[in-house]
Amino acid sequence: IQFRKPSVWSEYKFWVLGATAIVVLQAATIGGLLWQGSRPRRARAQLSESEERFHSMADKAPIMIWVTGFDKGCTYLNNVWLDFRGRTMEQELGSGWAEGIHAEDQARALEVYSTAFDARVSFSVEYRLRRHDGAYRWIVDQGTPRYDANGIFLGYVGCCVDLTERRQAEAELREGQERMELAAEAAHLGMWIWDVPANRTWVSAKCREMF
Repeated sequence: IQFRKPSVWSEYKFWVLGATAIVVLQAATIGGLLWQGSRPRRARAQLSESEERFHSMADKAPIMIWVTGFDKGCTYLNNVWLDFRGRTMEQELGSGWAEGIHAEDQARALEVYSTAFDARVSFSVEYRLRRHDGAYRWIVDQGTPRYDANGIFLGYVGCCVDLTERRQAEAELREGQERMELAAEAAHLGMWIWDVPANRTWVSAKCREMF
């Protein structure tokens, strides 16, 4: 057939093949990027769901619970903590929680916390914390480092328990023992106590002197 007009395919075959290959590669790249992009979204959704479950459980716990980020600042405190302090979450986040520590205990408590944080080890420290009514209460603060599934350090999680009544009871017990020892010494008596189940014996100074 003479003078037949060449078709697009016969005239631009290689250009068509090249363009098709580019389109296929672009489609594959876009599909891969979308799939890769969906993985972080799913991971973020799972992380958010996990955090919500943790916050829900923490808010129902009978003790004060706190969480920090990798920069040492608090990122979450449960409702028990906020009720104890009488402050909002915004006021306590970061380093705001430390404002309630008694001035005589603050430097020591923060030093223990910072040293443990830098070493990535658990810690336990006792200090006085100001309650919502202005009274200072003795608490024991315990924290431990937390990591993600890949072993990446995320910060710390910890809890605080009010020790005031226990410390008062221990002080009263020591005071009672001291009074008893003073009375025994004044009467020149030696006193002893034998705890049979535990097989422990306590004797006064005068009793030890006699024996």
